[in-house]
Amino acid sequence: MRLGNSLHPVSHSLSSLLRFERIDALRGLAMLWMTLFHFSFDLGYFGYWHQDFLLDPFWTLQRSCIVGLFVFCAGLGQAVAHGKQQSWRKFGWRWAQVAGCALLVTAASWAVFPGSFIYFGVLHGLAVMLLLARFASRLCRRGAQVRSPSRRRQGRLRPLRRCVLPWHREVRAGPRPGSARAPPPRAVSTNCPPVRG
Repeated sequence: MRLGNSLHPVSHSLSSLLRFERIDALRGLAMLWMTLFHFSFDLGYFGYWHQDFLLDPFWTLQRSCIVGLFVFCAGLGQAVAHGKQQSWRKFGWRWAQVAGCALLVTAASWAVFPGSFIYFGVLHGLAVMLLLARFASRLCRRGAQVRSPSRRRQGRLRPLRRCVLPWHREVRAGPRPGSARAPPPRAVSTNCPPVRG
């Protein structure tokens, strides 16, 4: 299976079921890597494989990479949802799933390790970050809808618009339904003059 461009989903008859191939591939990699890591940890916990999972850099580095990959994938998914202007209802359902799984992790870890249970782990952090990202995106959208700024304010914001808006338009344009390839990228000027007070 060939991976398509990350900005363009797989062609599908229903636009609501469009998937982003490379984001899904990263999610699959994170899940597989986490499964292998925890399987190895369980082998060590039950005495079948003697490894130092808490101090050995080989395992601690993998743990950090897995967590970072999960957070990165969550950020990509939230950026896609923001581009699609995801409704609060759909966001709330997704957020409830993450928060519910976080509570299950806390309950399970308390049952097995009551002295050192997980009261704030990766899923708890993701639940908090998803809320912060959602509210931040709403604030940014409201700020972009401010109309008729003063001439002085327009002069101050002109260099910022020249630097940011070309990238913002590319992100907001999002994927084209039914297309598996990205259009050739447009040249974006990075010569941003300093903002004068």
